[in-house]
Amino acid sequence: MLILIFICIACIIFLAIKYWLSLKQQHETQAHLANISNLVDQKDAIIAREQSKTHNLHMKLQQANDDRNKKNSEIAQQEELIHAYKEKLHEKELKIDFLSKSKKNQGEMFAYRDLQTLQSELIRDNIIKSADEFVIHSNLMFIASNMGQEYVHQIDHLVVASWGIFMLETKYWRGVIFNECTKKDVQPEHYKILFPNDNKIKTFTITNDTNGISRNVFDTKSPCTQVRTTSLKLHEHLLVHLGKKLYIKALVNYNYKRDQNNFVVDGSNLLDTVCNETTGFTNYTSMRSYFYGAQKSSSVNHTEEDLQLINDFIVSNL
Repeated sequence: MLILIFICIACIIFLAIKYWLSLKQQHETQAHLANISNLVDQKDAIIAREQSKTHNLHMKLQQANDDRNKKNSEIAQQEELIHAYKEKLHEKELKIDFLSKSKKNQGEMFAYRDLQTLQSELIRDNIIKSADEFVIHSNLMFIASNMGQEYVHQIDHLVVASWGIFMLETKYWRGVIFNECTKKDVQPEHYKILFPNDNKIKTFTITNDTNGISRNVFDTKSPCTQVRTTSLKLHEHLLVHLGKKLYIKALVNYNYKRDQNNFVVDGSNLLDTVCNETTGFTNYTSMRSYFYGAQKSSSVNHTEEDLQLINDFIVSNL
């Protein structure tokens, strides 16, 4: 009986110890899981913190890239401005150099006066409504390239009218002017001795000095050729900058006072005419007749917008 009791007590003690060990193991497991959970939370916190730092670094990098791109853009804009300023400065220097070598021409003032008179008469005769349909520009310059070389082209007067654009090259030449003549065109006969023995077309003047001795001055380039060349260059210049093909009529204006010692011999027979082939004038009456005739016969009809666009460009750039 005692043995049985002893065995029962031993079993109870064993079961108690086993239960105690089970509770202890469960408690240790829960504590371990709690530690693992804490470690996971700490890891998640570290990951979140690092992700935040990474995001901030990305934002700073993006901002730095944006700042760099902005600065590069600003630098590029500044370089473009500097380049544009250099080009403008270069143009101004070329024009100043050209002007310093040029002489003031009294004939240009007379030509401008004549064009203003013509403008007033056109308005008076109701051919144009206002001066906006016959705008007079004077002393213009632009730069054009030829075979890589830059040249300054000077325009004495440019008229932008509703029926066309007209370029005037004024020559205030005294004496006898032989305009685009060959030797057979020379009159009076006694002037022929001063003409070279060839059949080339030339433009030159003969004047008398204070001693009454005749002399001839040959012009190396005919004014008619000169103004035609300049008009073509201006046509190209306007085409590039305005995108418009604008025909420009080239005209020479010989406007020195005319008398027995100062007159023009025209070998071309195209001065002082009223036709499409007219090359220029020797007096105001001829100029007036030409412009009135051109207004009636011209197929050109510039709109107000065209006139505004052309005149604004000329004022701003030439």
